[in-house]
Amino acid sequence: MDNLGNGSTVKEINLQTLKNLKFRLTTIEEQRHISKVLSTWDKAIELKILHIV
Repeated sequence: MDNLGNGSTVKEINLQTLKNLKFRLTTIEEQRHISKVLSTWDKAIELKILHIV
């Protein structure tokens, strides 16, 4: 993506270039699985923080 941008200080991507980009989208099942994993880790981190304080 870096090579698609224009500018030296702040990179910009024009609308036409953006419209031509292809993205792989995950299935809803994959999204749910990822969400479940992240939620589990979030709860574990929260419990660890509460235990420390």
